[in-house]
Amino acid sequence: MGVVQGVTLGVALLGAALGVINTFWALWRDRVRLRLVPVWERGLVVLDDGQSMSVQTEFEAGLESNPDGRIGLRVINRGLVDVTIRSVGFTDAGVLVRTFRRARVRRRPILGDADGRVQLPCRLGARESITVWCADVGDQLDAKLAGVTRAYVSTDCGLTVYRTTPMLRRLAREARRLRQRSR
Repeated sequence: MGVVQGVTLGVALLGAALGVINTFWALWRDRVRLRLVPVWERGLVVLDDGQSMSVQTEFEAGLESNPDGRIGLRVINRGLVDVTIRSVGFTDAGVLVRTFRRARVRRRPILGDADGRVQLPCRLGARESITVWCADVGDQLDAKLAGVTRAYVSTDCGLTVYRTTPMLRRLAREARRLRQRSR
């Protein structure tokens, strides 16, 4: 094999490898990728200019600092494609129920944002996020969380993402315990 043929073969192999890489990149880039994070509002902080800012946590340790806070669901669009969020809420469905018996999935959507900042359906651009706050507090929140195992977010394109965290499991466990005590 001569030098010219070796260079030609090298360029052809490089082109083939880059073509395969480009195909996988195009498939990965155009996917809808959402992250759903249950958050707990620990309180409000008043800034110097008079505006207030909420202090939020994703961890169950924040529940001790303010047990009377409120729960919200943060939806993060991790993809490069715009997506329309149709509903956000809680569900009691596990993996097997969602896979084999879709008709039995019971959802408890958050009907309106407590702060009034988010109107569903909502369009999320690339790398944007929203937080939908649950307006229910106290006994109403306990009733909503009593049978909850996961949080969910649904899109207009038919994708549904489910997520659970230690904080959400603990809130549901405490809500079930309080509900059993009241009976």
